[in-house]
Amino acid sequence: MDVDKLEKSVWKTRYEDGVAELMIGFTFIVAILLQAFSTMIDPYRYYFYPLLLLPALIGVLITRYVINPRSGTIKFSKKRRKRFSLYAIILTITIILQVIITATGNLPFKSLGVGTLVLLITLSIAYVLDYDRMYFYSILITASFYLDQYIIKTTGVIEKGALAWIGVPIVMISVGTYLLTKFLKTHPKEDK
Repeated sequence: MDVDKLEKSVWKTRYEDGVAELMIGFTFIVAILLQAFSTMIDPYRYYFYPLLLLPALIGVLITRYVINPRSGTIKFSKKRRKRFSLYAIILTITIILQVIITATGNLPFKSLGVGTLVLLITLSIAYVLDYDRMYFYSILITASFYLDQYIIKTTGVIEKGALAWIGVPIVMISVGTYLLTKFLKTHPKEDK
């Protein structure tokens, strides 16, 4: 028995419960609402940013109290946990680059640079975490970003750019709901 192959297959099953899609999808819904009402909430916008953490908190609770009792908790090898460290480093570097690009003002191709970073972040998530569906989601998210920038540029209204993002949560929540339902049917809760 090849332990590495076994661990890799178990690692990939972590994304078969749909919770990651639900967390990301609902985070996009919160972000869309914040953008859609950005003018109205502008003086208070910093108070609304913590709402972006709510879907992640709910996802952690679902994983802890619904998923783990059905599938168990797994401790991965040091090598596998290092992938998380690599992911954190890549994410940190890309966020720093995004802050630099944004802070430098009206650079030519500024949205192209940020869009490329969006693509790099989502592709790195897919590669480092071995999360195959994220390759598709990365293209969808990046295309939505560019559409958002195009709508804002042509209309001059930031709120209208929120329409570009509607497809992302619809797809992710649909896939997440399907996967979670399938997971709950195939992994019934055991009575103790």
